[in-house]
Amino acid sequence: MAKNKKIIIWVAIIAVVAGFLFFKFRNNKKNQTSYETAKVERGDLAQTVEATGKVESLNDLSLRFEVPGIIDKILVKEGQKVKAGDAIANLRLGELNAAVAQASANLNQKIAGATQAEKDYYKAVVDQAKADWDKSKSDTTNLISVAESALETAKNNLELAAGGEKSQIVLSAYEDAVSVLQSSLTKLDDGLVQADNILGIDNTSANDDIQPYLSVSDPNKLFSANSQYGVVKNLVAQVRLKITPLTSGSASAEIDIALSSAIDTFTQMSQLLVMVSDALNATVTGGSFTTASLSVKKTTIDTARTSINTQYTNLINQRQAIASAKNSYQTYSIAYDKAVKDLADTRNSVAATLKIKEAVYNQALANYQNKINPTRDVDLAYYRAALWQAAANRNKAIIKAPIDGIVTVINKKAGELVTSADEIVRLFSPHFEIKVDVPEADISKLGAGDEAQITLDAFGEEFRFSGKVANIEAGSTEIQDVVYYKVTITLDDSDKEVKPGMTANIKIKADFKQQVLYIPLRAVRTDDDNKKFVRVPLGADSEDVYVKIGMKGDDGKVEILEGLKEGQVIIVSIIKK
Repeated sequence: MAKNKKIIIWVAIIAVVAGFLFFKFRNNKKNQTSYETAKVERGDLAQTVEATGKVESLNDLSLRFEVPGIIDKILVKEGQKVKAGDAIANLRLGELNAAVAQASANLNQKIAGATQAEKDYYKAVVDQAKADWDKSKSDTTNLISVAESALETAKNNLELAAGGEKSQIVLSAYEDAVSVLQSSLTKLDDGLVQADNILGIDNTSANDDIQPYLSVSDPNKLFSANSQYGVVKNLVAQVRLKITPLTSGSASAEIDIALSSAIDTFTQMSQLLVMVSDALNATVTGGSFTTASLSVKKTTIDTARTSINTQYTNLINQRQAIASAKNSYQTYSIAYDKAVKDLADTRNSVAATLKIKEAVYNQALANYQNKINPTRDVDLAYYRAALWQAAANRNKAIIKAPIDGIVTVINKKAGELVTSADEIVRLFSPHFEIKVDVPEADISKLGAGDEAQITLDAFGEEFRFSGKVANIEAGSTEIQDVVYYKVTITLDDSDKEVKPGMTANIKIKADFKQQVLYIPLRAVRTDDDNKKFVRVPLGADSEDVYVKIGMKGDDGKVEILEGLKEGQVIIVSIIKK
């Protein structure tokens, strides 16, 4: 009995242990974890946006000229098919074509640069300007020398001044001065006549033989001489009023004034004849005006200059004689001050003359350098712009088909005067477009020019059309609390008879990448720092691998830029049993 009791106890213990082991095994099996996995693959990844819309027809086009004019040619007929860029009509283009040709010739000439003959000419102008400048330096040196001599004489007389002002020698000196002054008028008149014989200002017929050739190589010389002639003519008229009334009994002050005025006038007269001589040096010969004729005129002016300079010297000497005769410190002091002023005025006048000559030389040198230096792009910019503008103006007088189409109406004919408001031709465009609403979540993926694959319900899914994104409107539209943007897609030409109103199913290729790594997007997770990672198996467990993702493609795929290798196994999801 006791033995049976022990057997029962051991059976019970074994049963409990067996039950415990069974339930533990069953519970472990129930809690076992498994994974849905995938491999990192390499291949093409596409990103598309799908939408639905209706086929619409593009409007007819009304073609006009951009400028008014007379129609020269209508190059199409009603019912004629035209391609984009085909010429439709044009106004009279003669003047516009000439403007284009002229602008093109100007550009080509500027690119080619100056000819050797032009370079030689401008070099000769530089040499002539330099010679004129050097000659002016020599001529003006003489004038300064005379003024400096007069100042030195006045200074000496001032130092030697003595005696009274009413002496007979003083009176005799003034009488001599009157005689010299009166003879000076003849010299001045002769100087004006000789200058006018060249310039032809008062006696306009005096220079008929030379006028066409006068100062041709340097017009500035003639301009300077003409200006100086007016100054001298006015001075001669003024000095005449001072000299003519003089007699041997005239007051010494009047004679002094006339003498100073005459000296100033002779200075200006000398400069006038210098300028006339410069103009002759810039004169060319031709026709009946020979080199011999030019030489005669130069000699005449040189003779007049010698006469004026001689008389000028006489006046200076006479003034010095009066100053010496007065033998008065006060008088010689005044004469000295006057000589100082004369020298300063002469130097100023000389400096002005030399500045003009120098400026002429510098300008001639700059012109020559401009001819021999290589043409710069900045120099060509103006000529290129002028050619572009001329071509643009001509194109405004030509109508070209902006798109493929059919001419439906011709409103004008050749020879008619039209304005920019007149419709010339009406063009029908057998082209279609589709406008669809794309949600804001997808709009950032699209851009103008993106290719689209289109099916029309009327032709079934087996026939596919092609198209492109033509426009994305900036403004948004809300449809049932969702933001959409209007996208226009052009439908490429097809031999199918597409009609407005047909339902279109569109798949826009927003992006496409070849041979990239990709995995299912649902395998990508985000940590608290907004970093992306995936889980990969590690024995009976898993580990996190951080990745850098790229484009999100169709069918729930995403591009992997960094972190994984092709063929690597990743965990897509966890399955608990």
